[in-house]
Amino acid sequence: HHSDGYRRRYAPHYRVIRSCYVPFFPAFRAVQRLLEEKRPAIAAVDGRCASGKSFFAELLSEIFSCEVYHMDDFFLPPRLRTRERLSAPGGNVDSERFRKEVLEPIRQGKDVEYRAFDCFSGGMKPAVLRRTGPFSVVEGSYSMHPALAPAYDLRIFLTCSP
Repeated sequence: HHSDGYRRRYAPHYRVIRSCYVPFFPAFRAVQRLLEEKRPAIAAVDGRCASGKSFFAELLSEIFSCEVYHMDDFFLPPRLRTRERLSAPGGNVDSERFRKEVLEPIRQGKDVEYRAFDCFSGGMKPAVLRRTGPFSVVEGSYSMHPALAPAYDLRIFLTCSP
């Protein structure tokens, strides 16, 4: 145990955490530093298939009490699918709608209202309203597409071993 002088000077605190969270500590620190400097802030979580993008975004939501926006909600509707569009990397994402309905309102400190794409029906789900807070997370494949990446304050890429 520590001396009284050590406890007064350093105020040590100890927590027991699950070991699976340890690899994410550098990202947690980066988010914390970002929030000390800028608000509202937006982070993107992209990565390889099955690398844990959704899991990590939800973990950030629990820790930092933020909204999470899923790129899957902005899948390109059938009426916009062309051979040319789909031949481009990330062409299956309606990045224009995502920028207009999510990124721009967050940057302006406004609430976000959007309709998620429903992959089963090929149509749009009812509109949802999300409050813009000090921190928002965008997760999913192509969230860091070159057309969107400049909008983020923090970019996190996840990978996993084969």
